[in-house]
Amino acid sequence: MAVKDLQENNQINETLLLLDKQLKPFRNKSGSFLEVELRDSTGSIRGRLWENGEEVYQRLSVGNPVEVTGRIQEFMGELQIILDSIEDSHKSCSPEDFMPFLENYQEIKEEFLEQLEELKRRASFSAEEIKVLLDHVFETRFLEEFCKTPAAIKYHHAYLGGLMHHTLNVVRNAEALAKNYPEADLLLTLTGAFLHDTGKVEEYSFSTGLIETSSQGILLGHIILGIRRLQEAIRKLREKGVSFSEELEKLLLHIVTSHHSEGEWGSPRQPAVLEAFLVHQADLVDAEAYKFINLSGGEGGTCAWSNLLRRNVYIKKNNWDTPF
Repeated sequence: MAVKDLQENNQINETLLLLDKQLKPFRNKSGSFLEVELRDSTGSIRGRLWENGEEVYQRLSVGNPVEVTGRIQEFMGELQIILDSIEDSHKSCSPEDFMPFLENYQEIKEEFLEQLEELKRRASFSAEEIKVLLDHVFETRFLEEFCKTPAAIKYHHAYLGGLMHHTLNVVRNAEALAKNYPEADLLLTLTGAFLHDTGKVEEYSFSTGLIETSSQGILLGHIILGIRRLQEAIRKLREKGVSFSEELEKLLLHIVTSHHSEGEWGSPRQPAVLEAFLVHQADLVDAEAYKFINLSGGEGGTCAWSNLLRRNVYIKKNNWDTPF
């Protein structure tokens, strides 16, 4: 039974991924109980083991699949598992099997690749260096990693395929914005949109089934990692005899550098050219729209607090096909 389908009083006997484990003291007696956070590909749930918590705690390893049995109970508006047992699993499975994933992954990947190929086709007529750069950056091995990587740990698109999904949306947003402003260089804008988050492939690791920030991500962050990847790509192209414009290099590096815009969001620079501003806005719109789209915890026609948006938001009763 998938986590998202669990209901109160369900009996559960499943293999789940252990995200966290803690010993917590009993209020009315000595000793501690075990509290865990568990997940499958559809969601996460907390579990509590009242008996032998200290002993079981020592046997469990965070990031490993575990076999759990118990009963689903509602507590303070949330479901939890009252555990009868929890033990490391010896079944043959990968931690990635328990990660949230993009349900229409193959469809989105095909659309992403179509958009990338279309940009390269456009560039081949007037800016061959852009086509060569995109071929080099999105070479086969990196492209496969890029298409699997999550876009974040929790804020937006935090699932396998999330970075590809987010980037596709940013590219589409950027194209729509740029077409409103003839002064904007469309090829530069779209290239910047494709490249803006490439550093996230090095920023995040997820081989354990947990989306975590890598040591590179902690020390440098995806903006610096993206700048470094872009500079290295251009250096290698020049070594191969490709004539790559210093002006284009400067502008693409600026788009990657400034796409978060504000220092409080980790941006070294604010956008200083129109194309960088458009990529920033395209990126921001997709990240914020995701938070609205994935609201949970409220009935239609009511307001609910969103931790991600940090405000009360209105939960619509219906989606209308026509304006009202």
